[in-house]
Amino acid sequence: TLTLGLDDLSADEQSTHSDYELDGQHADGTLFPMSITVGHLPSADETRYVLVVRDIRQQKEAEAALRLAVDSAEAISRTKSEFLANMSHEIRTPMNGIIGMTDLALEDADVHDETREYLEAVRTSADALLEIINDILEFSKIEAGRLELEAIDFDLRTSLDTALLPVRLRAREKGLDLHCHVADDVPANLSGDPTRLRQVVTNL
Repeated sequence: TLTLGLDDLSADEQSTHSDYELDGQHADGTLFPMSITVGHLPSADETRYVLVVRDIRQQKEAEAALRLAVDSAEAISRTKSEFLANMSHEIRTPMNGIIGMTDLALEDADVHDETREYLEAVRTSADALLEIINDILEFSKIEAGRLELEAIDFDLRTSLDTALLPVRLRAREKGLDLHCHVADDVPANLSGDPTRLRQVVTNL
């Protein structure tokens, strides 16, 4: 038995029908979701309506299955992103050490030409690999919704020197001098994210 009052059936004058979703019950007592469409039939003599009732159990089951599939796919994607973020971070740390030690070795004037050539190859390959790792790390963190800025104490001038060391060495190879000047009124000790700062400075 379906009971709809006159107010329920009074659709907007600009609309010719109204849609409802209710729980229905079969003769055997089984409940089922149903869709009801009430249409208004214009008439000069009397108010007329047409009522269409549909069992939408299959539609609801399909929607629930789709939501489950989407949730499962998103969970898999988050797991993948978190794994990439963790692995990228673990790999990036030793890579920075390799680059730093290689730069120190290249600054040694006693290094033979052949050895220097090997070290240059190591540094070039390490720089390229680190760039790829950084891209993976940033993308996976963003995808996982975990990209956060740190708020730690750091020395500004030391961080800038560290960031510019590889660039300074490459500039020197081209006969250029790269200098970083920090104004005297800028405090040396700051609180923030030195890693992001070095990334920005290096990109610039």
